[in-house]
Amino acid sequence: MTVREAMDENIVTFAFVKLSTKSQRVATGTRDLNLIPEKNHPKNPGTKDKEGLLTFFDWEKKAWRSCVESTIFPNQSSWEIKKPEMLHKIKVYEELNK
Repeated sequence: MTVREAMDENIVTFAFVKLSTKSQRVATGTRDLNLIPEKNHPKNPGTKDKEGLLTFFDWEKKAWRSCVESTIFPNQSSWEIKKPEMLHKIKVYEELNK
């Protein structure tokens, strides 16, 4: 399973290299609209990612972000699917309109 496939169904913590600074960044995000507060849904939901780019909703920044897929640390040991209790946190965020 790739990070993209995991993010299509769950919340994932993963690491990648930022091209602008060449530094490592750890992000927690998802692409599953069922897990993203409705107010943060994309304005054009049918838009496809550009080739090689992974767009995701970042839980810490509460905004959409993207990274170049080739900079994601490739082995699954460098990323993880968040535990189900994260779903409770999402519901609380939605209820608080955050």
